[in-house]
Amino acid sequence: MKVQIFGILLCTLISLPCAHAQEIKKLSQQQMDSIAQASDEIYDLVEVMPQFPGGQDSLRSYLKINTRMPQADIMGKVYLSFVVEKDGSISSVQIMRGLSEECDQEAIRVIQSMPKWIPGTLQNTTTRSKMTIAVSFNTITH
Repeated sequence: MKVQIFGILLCTLISLPCAHAQEIKKLSQQQMDSIAQASDEIYDLVEVMPQFPGGQDSLRSYLKINTRMPQADIMGKVYLSFVVEKDGSISSVQIMRGLSEECDQEAIRVIQSMPKWIPGTLQNTTTRSKMTIAVSFNTITH
C-alpha cells in the first residue's frame, strides 16, 4: 500500500510548533495543489469523500436487495476495499477479510455491479479515492 503524501504532510503540520507550521503550511499547500492534479494517485482520505448516490441509507438498501445469500448457512461479513474513480465508477475490488469462497465471490460481484458513485474531491479537484465496505451475510434477513 502506498503511503499517501497528503497524510504525511498533515501529520507534519500537526506535530510542528506554530511558528514553523505557518511556513510549512505554505509549502504544503503548493505541494497539495500539485498532488491533487496527479491523475493516477489513489487517496485514502480526501476533503470530500466519495458517496453512494442517495447516501448511506441508499447504500445499505442496495446491498440488502442485491446481495444473494449463498446456499451454505454462513453468517458474517466480508470486508472489501475498492477505488472510486474520477468518473464515479468502481475498480480494484479486493477482499480485505473474507468469510468463505462463496460469500467472498458474491461480495465482489455486488460491489462491482454498484451504480456510479459521486467521486471524492481534494482541493476542488476530482480524485481517485479508496473506500472500505462490509457486505453482510445473514440468513435471517434473506
